[in-house]
Amino acid sequence: MELRLKVDSSFMNELKKRMNMKSNTELTATALTLLDWASKEKQSGHNIITQSEDGKTSRLVMPQLERVKTEK
Repeated sequence: MELRLKVDSSFMNELKKRMNMKSNTELTATALTLLDWASKEKQSGHNIITQSEDGKTSRLVMPQLERVKTEK
């Protein structure tokens, strides 16, 4: 499938640099893989939490993921 997106070039370049990726295709595929995983976690009724080395936690809040229906 071909996918066409309009994305700010400086945002894309910074993200590719941070992720050490050379191509837009690799970055997009990786982003979609992460979104797929996150949506399946939400569908299973899980929250997505990060934890820093000192033990502080934060919960991912993303309106698009809040629309995912939980399977019962």
